[in-house]
Amino acid sequence: MVVGFVLLAVAFVTSRKLTAVPDAKHLEDQTLAATEKNGKELWRVDFPLGFWKEYYSGDRLRSLVWTGDIDGDAKSEVLFVYYQPDPIGTGTQLYCFSQDGTVKWQYKAGRPVQNDRGERFAGNYYSLITADTAHRQVIVRSNNSVGHPHQLSLLDSSGKLFGEHWHPGHINYTAIADLDSDGRDDLLFAGVNNDAAQATIIVLDPEELSRAGPVPEGTLDQMCRFSRRLQKRIVFFPHSCITTKFNPYNRAFKLFVGENSITVYVSATYGKA
Repeated sequence: MVVGFVLLAVAFVTSRKLTAVPDAKHLEDQTLAATEKNGKELWRVDFPLGFWKEYYSGDRLRSLVWTGDIDGDAKSEVLFVYYQPDPIGTGTQLYCFSQDGTVKWQYKAGRPVQNDRGERFAGNYYSLITADTAHRQVIVRSNNSVGHPHQLSLLDSSGKLFGEHWHPGHINYTAIADLDSDGRDDLLFAGVNNDAAQATIIVLDPEELSRAGPVPEGTLDQMCRFSRRLQKRIVFFPHSCITTKFNPYNRAFKLFVGENSITVYVSATYGKA
């Protein structure tokens, strides 16, 4: 299953603000084009293998392409997650383009892992992004293309991995909010925990992830146990009569953070995620 992010960021506005929107006009068979707000083309980049065009549509688009000043240089960068036509065997690649279309950096999420039972998962992951301009960082949420491992990556504005969290199950939704009014933003994730077979939301402190750094190499179970120590809060949601009778899994698929409340939508699923 492929899931999506929510983009929570305010772009730095310049006199030449880019609007790299890969719609039918700007995402051609093998080319991504960036335009000014008035539609004037600024640059184009070729991708010889083409695109998985059906994926660049609807609300998901906000998690695949973003334009703004991510590094504080008063120029607009374009973050673009590249899905080729058959991404299952290759995963995705995150590109950061400069205002003139030069590739500033690239990042490929995930790595091959196996769990304590010996199940192996290839290093091909589907990535989606949240650009956090307030902290000059990019949050990359990546689900394994054929299995349940999930990796959260925190990248600095130069694309360097400085924090990481691994989870046993797909995460479907993300939000950023200061939940406890301590002046520091928290990261919220909603999805499913395959080990518990339950819908879940997780609250993480980005500063704790930064201090811990990348998760040490090990089995998936070991990496998830390491990551659990960094969780600020975790909530599991009970099963309904439907999942109790027909399927052992439920899933949190939407998350809204209000001024005084958090709303989570939970659904029944048909198998693991």
